[in-house]
Amino acid sequence: MKKALALLSVCTMFTPSVFADSGSEPVKKDPSQTANAAASHSSASATDSSLTNDDAKYPWLKNLSGNLTFVTNYVFRGISQSSNLPATQGSLTYTFPINIYLNIWGSNVKFLDSHGKNATVELDTIIGYHNTYGDNFSYDLSFARYNYSGARFANYNEFNAVASYYFIQLTLGYSADVFNTHQTGTYYNGGINYDIPSTWIYGVCDVNFLATLGHYSLPVAAGNSYNDYNIQVTKGFKNYKVAAQWTSTNGRQHNSPLDGSQLIAQLGVDF
Repeated sequence: MKKALALLSVCTMFTPSVFADSGSEPVKKDPSQTANAAASHSSASATDSSLTNDDAKYPWLKNLSGNLTFVTNYVFRGISQSSNLPATQGSLTYTFPINIYLNIWGSNVKFLDSHGKNATVELDTIIGYHNTYGDNFSYDLSFARYNYSGARFANYNEFNAVASYYFIQLTLGYSADVFNTHQTGTYYNGGINYDIPSTWIYGVCDVNFLATLGHYSLPVAAGNSYNDYNIQVTKGFKNYKVAAQWTSTNGRQHNSPLDGSQLIAQLGVDF
């Protein structure tokens, strides 16, 4: 979920049309978000040498992180999962010292599975490994199970890989049973993920620019293959983040208005 829009800032603070009627495909959040969250939490844990009282009692808490986000539309890979309605999303990640992490991510959704059952909640369970080489290269490999309350025929597994070199980001998603169709689906995505220097924007700090182009190669049973486009600007204020996003597709899914141009706002908090 993401869109382009001008953001205020203060330096001191922070799924396809195969599914009946709704046509919305059960696809999830950007896997790179989990990767980035795990990476930043691992880095924070490694550099924080002082323990609070709670940390001394429960040292495992230092490896636990999470976030809560409100979005005006849950869109992933160009298609709304919430019928163009707002969504509340949450995530918990536990990162082991060897950079393996466990993640649970959830959101409300609104679509029908292939058997006409209403999906109302998405709950993703993910295991992954994140690592960095030097200051400029990082990668994340993860395996996800996507689960939909009340719509089990939409459940499926997917492998995701995200690699970043300087500001270039590449993503690959592969499922041997995409959307539970018993056929393969592959998602390719590439673009720019750049933290804008404060000197470029009159001293405003903690601003990120994301622009990506994706292609979803799908079997006929899962709908038509299509392209998606995404631009997002995010501003941080301490533990809070606000974002504006524009996303769209080339319309090959024939899933209007769920696959059309969308402007989305986000408000999130990390903990």
